[in-house]
Amino acid sequence: MNLKQFAHSEYKQYCKAEGSQHIVSEFALFHILNLVKKYGFKRILEVGVGIGTISGSLIKFSKEKGFDIEFIGTEANDFCLSQIPKNLGENFSKMNLYPEVSALSSKKKYDLIIVDGSEQNLKEIKRKMVPGGIVVIEGDRKDQVEIIKQIFPKLKYAHLISLNKNGEYSVKKSGDFQGGLKVIFTSPTGKQFLHWIRIRASTAARFQIRKFL
Repeated sequence: MNLKQFAHSEYKQYCKAEGSQHIVSEFALFHILNLVKKYGFKRILEVGVGIGTISGSLIKFSKEKGFDIEFIGTEANDFCLSQIPKNLGENFSKMNLYPEVSALSSKKKYDLIIVDGSEQNLKEIKRKMVPGGIVVIEGDRKDQVEIIKQIFPKLKYAHLISLNKNGEYSVKKSGDFQGGLKVIFTSPTGKQFLHWIRIRASTAARFQIRKFL
């Protein structure tokens, strides 16, 4: 099973879960997994775990590929907190869960921070990011994007968009394009800068192609 097939399988599975109407898009899930594979992130923070689609998929992916990641998540919603253990099963033990960012240890820093929910303490992530770390923002979260832009003045920002539309199995509206993913290189390395250029070029081309789809 390749990475795209894995993301597809996980997405379909989580679409069946209770409370799945707000889960990450299939497109965004694939690209988050791809970033982890590409850069070999070891410590990941998800701000707003929800029902566990991203975290559960990442933990399962790391186990299947035989590499270790430390996964930390924040979630305060009672319904989501009741569903995460059900959806992750035995993999729930691989997650460290906190109510909010301010509750995290000040000593730990993260390679990848995934913003998948609202968080009043989002500005605190600057002190929790390693040099060259990446932030990804799932969905249309303009307020969160602006906060990240303010706290990382040297960042490079790109918006990945899909040419694929939601399938019949999706909890999203059938026929709509799959949701995008904002990728933020907080202090880009040379490799990341080239990656940013490729994403920008790809997105520009995809916006033009979408006009004919």
